[in-house]
Amino acid sequence: MTDDQRARIEAYLADRHRDVRITRYSPISGGYSRLMAEFDAELDGQKRHLVWRGDPPAERQIIVTSRQKEFALLSALSRLPGDLAGKVLHFDRDGSGLGTTSMILEYVEGDQLMTLLKRTGQQRWPALIGTTCALAAAIHATDIEALPPELERPGSWSDYLDGAIDQWRQLEREQVEPAPLLRYVTTWLDRNRPPPTPLCLVHGDFESPNVLIDAGRARAIDWEFAHIGDPREDLGFFLALAALMPPDPTGGDPAELCRHYLAHSHLDEDGVNPQTVGYFSILAFGPMVRRLSGQVADLIAGRNRSLQTANLTVMVTAMVEGWVRLIQQLTTATTPGGAR
Repeated sequence: MTDDQRARIEAYLADRHRDVRITRYSPISGGYSRLMAEFDAELDGQKRHLVWRGDPPAERQIIVTSRQKEFALLSALSRLPGDLAGKVLHFDRDGSGLGTTSMILEYVEGDQLMTLLKRTGQQRWPALIGTTCALAAAIHATDIEALPPELERPGSWSDYLDGAIDQWRQLEREQVEPAPLLRYVTTWLDRNRPPPTPLCLVHGDFESPNVLIDAGRARAIDWEFAHIGDPREDLGFFLALAALMPPDPTGGDPAELCRHYLAHSHLDEDGVNPQTVGYFSILAFGPMVRRLSGQVADLIAGRNRSLQTANLTVMVTAMVEGWVRLIQQLTTATTPGGAR
């Protein structure tokens, strides 16, 4: 399969460039939702380090997302200042050239934040948190008017939050058996809404493996969950995943992340604090868990054959229990300006 895909990519590029030669090709096994490979190529006399990113077969998909949407967003970001993500070169919309719907984009150089945290002393962690929060703030400061129509614009922050909470309601309704814990979480989210913030571009999968740091500056990869929403989604998602997949650079102290983020953001402590970010540590997972739940249903029905889908169900169970514990902590907290 590796040789076949390399040949497909080379033929696809040859149709779009005068001179093409792939000198090195290596599948990327780190991501769980897409097929990926990185390769060196000479295109029209220029050496390029590139990535192929495509959809797996339907029966092996864990979470269904849109490459068209991701391509449109990355294309828009490449025209904006900030250099937040790798630039895209080509998009095979129907998979006729590359074997599946996929795109070819520049390789984002740098070390994963997770790797840096593991191999550096904790005295360097505050600097890494600062670099990460600077990236988050830059993403959230993106001019949403310059983003493509593929990213839906909520009518207002209230409309956006209503829709986000409704994802949880639908998740609970779609379970084959009663799910009292999901109903408990949904009810709490509805009754404890945080103060609003301006809507912005949200990465949607902002975790340490998707933050790459090179020479003291960071860029993000894997934008398939990006959308217009609340900036605290990315902060809450980051904290939740850091707790699940250590090391956690905050040492379990969300105030540390909030302090660094506020140093780079126009928001204030009334909007960004441990309580509001804790709220979004729960809310942000609704759409993703709902997508995964649909794939689990397909697995049971025999339409999905991915063992990773089965493995992730165990993680979701642990996350639900963690959300309930977090709700209990947030309910007893007294942070001024927090969720009510």
